[in-house]
Amino acid sequence: HFLAHDQKRKNGDLLERFLEEVNTLKAQNEGEKLWKTLQKMKFGNACIKETIRLFPPLIFLMRAVVQKRVNAGRNNCTIPKGHTVMICNSVAMRLPEVFDNPDEYVPDRWMDDEKRMALARYSFVGFGGGTHSCMGESFA
Repeated sequence: HFLAHDQKRKNGDLLERFLEEVNTLKAQNEGEKLWKTLQKMKFGNACIKETIRLFPPLIFLMRAVVQKRVNAGRNNCTIPKGHTVMICNSVAMRLPEVFDNPDEYVPDRWMDDEKRMALARYSFVGFGGGTHSCMGESFA
């Protein structure tokens, strides 16, 4: 959807870049298992990750607090042991203090290793995070 919609924009080249990557990898990896070829798609994977950032498959995450947390989060609040913390993924991954142009579809934000590594841990929680993250993430 996003790739096709981008074609309508004045300088939209996302679909063209995606198809170029597909065709290049297809030619370079002829006879290789499709799954292995798909894993080599840097731009294609960036497109998928950006789509999940904007429209995460999870509605929210819930975690039980197993030990008291002091100075937690941006507001330095205290979270008592036994409480439940909830996060809305679709809101968290559109925070302007975390992502530039958070409401825009920009797959290139995932192409730059330096920018990607500069993101705070768990900035991308499309499939949750930590030991309780979704096993399906590797198939997306």
